[in-house]
Amino acid sequence: MRKIKVNYMSGHQKADKDGIISELKYKSMHLDRDYGKLYQSGMFKLAKLNGCPVNLFLFLCEISSDSNLVRTDISTIEDFMGYYSRATGGEKSYSVVLVRKAVTQLKEIGLIVPMTRGMYKINPIHFWKGPKEIDRIDSVRNMLEKGLIKPERT
Repeated sequence: MRKIKVNYMSGHQKADKDGIISELKYKSMHLDRDYGKLYQSGMFKLAKLNGCPVNLFLFLCEISSDSNLVRTDISTIEDFMGYYSRATGGEKSYSVVLVRKAVTQLKEIGLIVPMTRGMYKINPIHFWKGPKEIDRIDSVRNMLEKGLIKPERT
């Protein structure tokens, strides 16, 4: 994961007798540089869901490649189950069956699109992780031409 360092002023020494502050104090923190864009159409689709499909979709967005590709094999499912268990402090968990049903739900509403067995693409109409918007447009065009997705009603 790529990080960027952010420096910020955290304070200063007390002013001297002339009111001059001679030394500023700085701290820093690291921020994730990677990001994705969830578009309004994707938010509307997510709002219709709850529970496992929503959490799974957000996890898939996090782990997807820059071209939105994700695997849904048992390894990815187990990674998601571990991730969710850690995120909830072990209080909540999902079964493999429930996660597979969530994958089916995401596929049925068009948030993920099957590419090959066990490989999906997060629908670039709704989410894009890549750095260039032109790549998103090309991906949508390519998927429409191949019939992998259908035009969304507006």
